[in-house]
Amino acid sequence: MVNGLIAAALVLVAFNVWAAFMRHDRAQLAFLSRVMAWLTLAAAFAWPLAVLATYLAPNATAPLNLRLYHLSAGRYLSDSIPLDDRMLALACAAVPLAIAVWGLLSLRRLFGLFAKGDVFSPATSKTLGALSLALFGYVVTAFVAQAPISYLLMRSAPEPRFVFAISIGLEDLVALFAAAVAAVVARVMSEATRVADENANFV
Repeated sequence: MVNGLIAAALVLVAFNVWAAFMRHDRAQLAFLSRVMAWLTLAAAFAWPLAVLATYLAPNATAPLNLRLYHLSAGRYLSDSIPLDDRMLALACAAVPLAIAVWGLLSLRRLFGLFAKGDVFSPATSKTLGALSLALFGYVVTAFVAQAPISYLLMRSAPEPRFVFAISIGLEDLVALFAAAVAAVVARVMSEATRVADENANFV
């Protein structure tokens, strides 16, 4: 699994370098969008599986260092935590995780529309709006879920201290900023589509 993550990182680096220097035409854009659609679909499947594996076998997956800051409330997961508590914590983490998967699937649909040359359309702006909502929903639900997750992961400690962990980091601010940008771009694209339709009808 570690080798798989390293390979995925190398593929993404190579893809970014290639995309930066590729020639700018419609065929290349369509190909680029199709590749990104497949990558986001793979991420939508891989992310939940990686989180599930981390909760089921934390010691075995420790070398992956998945840094589940919100989905584990910043707690170090280990096999010493009872499986029942880990599964209850995973159930809490499943809510923001499901929203993240919805966001990835929305992103995949957006790239699918781009691949078909459907850039300025109601479907594109609607999908971009869904992506914005998913980003915002993930940050909010992950923030709220930290309290019960921290309680469940700490209550079996020899000397449990019932302190609820709630935190917000730079990555959360970046996600919220991206959500705001996506929301504004969705509205701009919707307005551009409306104006284009009006002009077409006028002609």
